[in-house]
Amino acid sequence: RFGRKILANLLRFGAFTAIIVIGGCQSCHPASIAQLLEKQGDTVHRDFSAKRTEWEGAEPGASFALGDGLRTGPASTATLSLVDSSRLVVRPNTTIRFLVDGAGGNEQSIDVQAGEAVVFAGSSPLWLRTHVGLALLAPGTRALLIRDAQILTLLVEVGQATFRDGSGKDQQLGPGERVRLDVGM
Repeated sequence: RFGRKILANLLRFGAFTAIIVIGGCQSCHPASIAQLLEKQGDTVHRDFSAKRTEWEGAEPGASFALGDGLRTGPASTATLSLVDSSRLVVRPNTTIRFLVDGAGGNEQSIDVQAGEAVVFAGSSPLWLRTHVGLALLAPGTRALLIRDAQILTLLVEVGQATFRDGSGKDQQLGPGERVRLDVGM
């Protein structure tokens, strides 16, 4: 009864705004930063930040938030769209996670934990945060990320990328150029 009186008073004074939340609250479902566009093969799996390593099948349309992961098997690939119109192709036998410590709001945070992934920058520059640091990919750049233990190889296939080396100096890579990066470089 008490709740009905409050509601009636709020409605009477025009101070009531109805908000309908479909699927739960925003804090319960973090913002989507990537979406699975397509998959090839039967072994494309995903996990959630709150339940890491509890892998389940991933289907096209699945959304990924910060902290979520994706894993492909030996004969499977996955293509994801990122929020800035960039794309990510996850190659066979690869595990990625959308979480890198220290990432800023305008950065795509992609931690290739094992295997290979190809990043396609959209029509805007792409700030790419990895476990070894930050790289800037020019619009239209296609770059291959290869993870081997703690070392990440960045190979520019098309376009241009810039990264900051261990001495704080910006280094530029063009088509066909690569760099092997370790933590702290």
